[in-house]
Amino acid sequence: MLDTILDDVNELINLEKGDFKILERIKRAAERNEVISVYERDYVRKLVETHLRPKFEDPKKENIRKPIESSKQTSSLEKPISKPVIKKQPIFVSKSNPKTTKIAFGIGAVALAIILIVGVSQFEFDDTGPQEIPAPKVTQKVSGLIIDTDSPSYEIEDIISISGSTDSSTSKVSLSIRNTQGNLVWSEDVTTKSDGTYSTLLIAGGSGWEDSGKYTISADDGQSEEEVSINIKK
Repeated sequence: MLDTILDDVNELINLEKGDFKILERIKRAAERNEVISVYERDYVRKLVETHLRPKFEDPKKENIRKPIESSKQTSSLEKPISKPVIKKQPIFVSKSNPKTTKIAFGIGAVALAIILIVGVSQFEFDDTGPQEIPAPKVTQKVSGLIIDTDSPSYEIEDIISISGSTDSSTSKVSLSIRNTQGNLVWSEDVTTKSDGTYSTLLIAGGSGWEDSGKYTISADDGQSEEEVSINIKK
């Protein structure tokens, strides 16, 4: 089966959908024919279903056929149609006050300008469509350790993207998540890159993820420890 993940990633990058750093990492792996993890494939699949190929398409619009009007044949025996009588009404011309006329023209010009502005704004909105407002990223930085998530809240089975950087010379950062009761529900040691950055993906769900509420993500590089909170919804 043809693997289209590289094409999908390129299109998502062009549309600026998803986490740029994660998509770049998946793109490089696909170009080098390297192994792409299940988490990364699920991340791309969710973005594709949301922004490129939605699961549920709008129902096809039914073709509306206009009934063909039968032409009415005019019989030569029909009675002639009488023309309506138009009564001429006298036209009364009144002298207008120059000041009143100027005020009326001014009001008319302002009203026309408002109509044009509203019309142009409506046209631009219809042409471009509603713009998607990206969710604000949650970033916590103290000292040289940064921990970052791609969203402040998630639902069960959503993909959580964690990334950041460290000034420490360590080669790894220990990540963990604790639920609303303070119990450990996930942990991973992430290898840092040469520039000190790190990133990983996980799926929200499993044992310990049953309750909705505030979950705490911790990062430890051996020299400092930082935390950031996310909200989990069932």
